Amino acid sequence: MPAQFRMYIVRHGETEWNRMRRIQGQLDIPLNETGLKQAMLVAEALRDIPFVRAFSSDLQRASKTTEYILRNHPDTVFERDEMIRERVSKAKLHPLCVAQAHASVANCHVGAVVYG
Repeated sequence: MPAQFRMYIVRHGETEWNRMRRIQGQLDIPLNETGLKQAMLVAEALRDIPFVRAFSSDLQRASKTTEYILRNHPDTVFERDEMIRERVSKAKLHPLCVAQAHASVANCHVGAVVYG
């Protein structure tokens, strides 16, 4: 029988640009105070899940969210990879707000991807 596993996908916490409804693309915008609290809440919600590996993009909003989750899982292998970044072109969408760009955004956020 093939190996079975569960995959948990968690979006990163809020940033100031999220709050302003601005597309961040691959710009490295940090979590704001609300985003840090959200990361703590999701970490608590996932406290009892036995993770083996965790992946996130290398952007700080995703990796910081994952770091909060993994505080309760010190033996979990954590990999940051730029290939997990969202695929919205910052050159094309950087100045636009989400409402203006909504129709042209197909592959938006994968924040923190956590395997367990």
